[in-house]
Amino acid sequence: CVCVLSVVQGMSSVAAMFLLVTRSDEHSFWLLATTLGRLPDYYSPELAGFKCDYRVLANLLRERVPAVDQAIARSDIPLEMISLKWFINLFLDTLPVETVLRVWDVLLYEGDKVIFRVALTFQRIHMKC
Repeated sequence: CVCVLSVVQGMSSVAAMFLLVTRSDEHSFWLLATTLGRLPDYYSPELAGFKCDYRVLANLLRERVPAVDQAIARSDIPLEMISLKWFINLFLDTLPVETVLRVWDVLLYEGDKVIFRVALTFQRIHMKC
């Protein structure tokens, strides 16, 4: 198996948070490796995993939160641009650190479906505001 990674800015933020939390190079390495395994091709040169999951999110918004989907369609900001930062740095710049760490725990336990749950919830909350 050959794994091709590209250095993506969000990946360094995730790695840095692992280092801050674990204070161990080895534990941080294995957490990053496990996280990358849970997010196939997210950090590949073409960002293929992100592009696939972005399309899934777009479909979920259309089906489950049509008001948000319509609001995004009316805005000048494409969903792809909004979700790129969320997905690549795993909400690190979006949510409080305590919440991010809980999201990451669930990501490592359940897989990438948690990313969609968080993104949909985040959209719903901000639509109410």
